[in-house]
Amino acid sequence: MILLLASCNGGIGTNVAGIDRGGVHGGVSIGVVTGFGSIYVNNSHYLTDQASVFIDGSAASVSDLELGQVVVVQAELTGSVATATRIDFESNLIGPVANIDLAGGRFDVLQQPVMVSADTFFGAGIVPAGLDGLNNGDAVRVSGLVDINGTVLATRIDRVSGAPSYELLGTVQNIDTGVMTFSIGTLVVDYSGAASVSGFPGGEPRNGDRVRVTGNSLGGAGELQADELEFRPGSVSVAEGEHLELEGFITRFVDATDFDVDGVPVTTDTGTQFEGGSASALALNQRVEVEGDVGAGGVLLADKVELEQEGELRIEATVDSVDAAAGRLVMLGIPVQADGLTGLESINAGDCVKVHGHESTSAPGTVIATRLEREDACGTVALRGQVGSLADPQFTILGVTIDTDASTNFESGAAAFFVPQTVGRLVEARGSATGSGLLASEVEFKGD
Repeated sequence: MILLLASCNGGIGTNVAGIDRGGVHGGVSIGVVTGFGSIYVNNSHYLTDQASVFIDGSAASVSDLELGQVVVVQAELTGSVATATRIDFESNLIGPVANIDLAGGRFDVLQQPVMVSADTFFGAGIVPAGLDGLNNGDAVRVSGLVDINGTVLATRIDRVSGAPSYELLGTVQNIDTGVMTFSIGTLVVDYSGAASVSGFPGGEPRNGDRVRVTGNSLGGAGELQADELEFRPGSVSVAEGEHLELEGFITRFVDATDFDVDGVPVTTDTGTQFEGGSASALALNQRVEVEGDVGAGGVLLADKVELEQEGELRIEATVDSVDAAAGRLVMLGIPVQADGLTGLESINAGDCVKVHGHESTSAPGTVIATRLEREDACGTVALRGQVGSLADPQFTILGVTIDTDASTNFESGAAAFFVPQTVGRLVEARGSATGSGLLASEVEFKGD
């Protein structure tokens, strides 16, 4: 039997396992909600009519879940059909924003560092939908993945309203049972006045315990005055032979055949498929997604290891064609794989759509979408990606020819752009679509 930390995430489902296992098997998925109907976790589909749903420990419904939240799905796999029996969501942080760093894409909540990325979902109350839509002091709820340094890679951020409330999920450190304090990261928690301390195996918190802390006030030194402490086992049981897929950070690394993902031991063999990079690219604190069956000793034998990439590619253009059944659309002649993403079913050829994603390693030139956003109209066409080739006055991104002329505005100047060193750099071009590509009105480097 194996214990899975709930801070990691992943997804199992009909399009993940890829095979009909026959009979009924258990499975666990810990991952990001990417769509609904019934529910998609990491783009994998689960039926939910038999599922119990819990949010921060309280009973809820599937309709209360949101895109981008990290959830734990326990499921039964019958052939190629995955039916969720239980879905749990736990907020990582609820509290005020502090120390916003727009350039670095970072901020703090309750002294816990939070990093945003191109794949972070922002709730409707955050306008504009990004870090620039927040101010220091705003109260937010954060869901995400935690790396080995304690930084939360946010997958969803929402505003919260009402009376001040502070909550965080973390691991007890530096416990002092005499004065009744401990720390989570750099935050000191004072539980001497807590009305409820529940669920701890030893009757009180100990170093290494996973705990949910709730409070309504901060002390003079910034310490959280806890009203309630709840022990969180942070684990679900997966028996030998059951299927598991999880996404998270590598927390222990010996080599490509011996590493942990959020504390879960993983091994690989000659049959393991690597996507997004080779086995040699694995390293400590690398974000990965692994899937396979649990073997003897609770070790996951991975059928697949995917090195996760931030969705740095962008396409904003009119849709050329859609194949909803295959989860596929074409924009600017670029094939986009988007199965499992909410919104695909309502998109038609001719609609204006914004895509976030990354290039497939198994099918170069194809974009694996991580987000779809339907726009009212395409004022301009935009394409962001790595420059494949260039010869003044043209260059290519994902095989699309970008034309420039005397009216094109280059952020760094045309002479500095059309040099050999530009190949491979991340560039965004905006302009108008032509029959064979894009005529750029603006070109700028990104990610530098």
